[in-house]
Amino acid sequence: MSAFVIFGVLAALLLMEYLSVGARAEKLLFHCSADRELTEPGGVVTVTACVTNSSALPRLFVRVWMFFGEGVSLREDKAWADRYRDRGYPSLCIRRRLSLMPHTTAVFKVRLSFSERGVHGLGRYILESGDFLGLRTLQNVGKMEPELVVTANRAEGLEQALPLNGLLGDHSVRRLLYEDPTLIVGARDYSGREPMRSISWTQTAIRGKLMVRTYDHTAEPSAVILADLGGKQEEKEAVLALTRSVCEALQQACVPYALFSDGDLFKTDTGLGPAHLDYILERIGRARPTEFSGFRDLTERCLEERGSAADWILIVPSRSEEIEGCLRRIEARSGGCARILFGEDWQRTGTEGEEGSVWKLRPAS
Repeated sequence: MSAFVIFGVLAALLLMEYLSVGARAEKLLFHCSADRELTEPGGVVTVTACVTNSSALPRLFVRVWMFFGEGVSLREDKAWADRYRDRGYPSLCIRRRLSLMPHTTAVFKVRLSFSERGVHGLGRYILESGDFLGLRTLQNVGKMEPELVVTANRAEGLEQALPLNGLLGDHSVRRLLYEDPTLIVGARDYSGREPMRSISWTQTAIRGKLMVRTYDHTAEPSAVILADLGGKQEEKEAVLALTRSVCEALQQACVPYALFSDGDLFKTDTGLGPAHLDYILERIGRARPTEFSGFRDLTERCLEERGSAADWILIVPSRSEEIEGCLRRIEARSGGCARILFGEDWQRTGTEGEEGSVWKLRPAS
């Protein structure tokens, strides 16, 4: 009797081994996703990886390697890193061992951060599985999706270099004096600073997010940002950092703003709200940055389009006679305030590629 039992067990094992040898690597699937598509240097991104056994046979021996590119740092604790990080590779590599029953999925997460601005692919993966007895190896190799956009670092000391209360103060006062609550001209995203009575519940229900009413008034405060992407590479990166910080400052002050560039930032029409800011931050992250046309041509186009309808903020790499001439022309034509920021006046803290580093105003010499 026992011989028949042993024979039956051996036959079952051999049958499982025969079937598992014929299993295809394509039946083992890998998919990953990130909790955000836009982040900043040093910001934590959680990547969720899913390994699925879509076959009718168990996969008892599965190994997963996730190879991440340069500039990616692991943001897990030491115990997690000691258990799952493969230190046999110069770059970041995560290794997991799994056992998957038929039609099941294993899910695990890893927290990462990126040190440099730009568009970053997550890297590549390798799935390795064996037959039922572990005598044969199958591999599945692919690219991890999606890509992540890392925007520029922030610039500290902006209040000292660009006092927005002085730049836009007159318009803000006129808005409070002459705003007419009976003339509703539209709606925009709720920033969290408007009074609850300004919320348009009809537009909120239609769009699925909080919206506030915008009114017609004598003087609508607004700003036009001109970003020059010429000059040295370090100065260009400072321009991008300053552009991000100026946009965030205007967003916090609830002042609509438009962005024009002579390069890879292109043009963004006047707007306000989280969606408007996120679009610009993504453009900053994707910028190469490259200058397409001269700053003087950009100034003339903007003056022709905008006239005196807004205050102006110029963000340029360095001082030059051309830039000073453009500033004087804007002040003469617009009749409003105009301020200028120079990328050469700012320096990045820490070493190259340091996570979360910021741009600071250089000490006055």
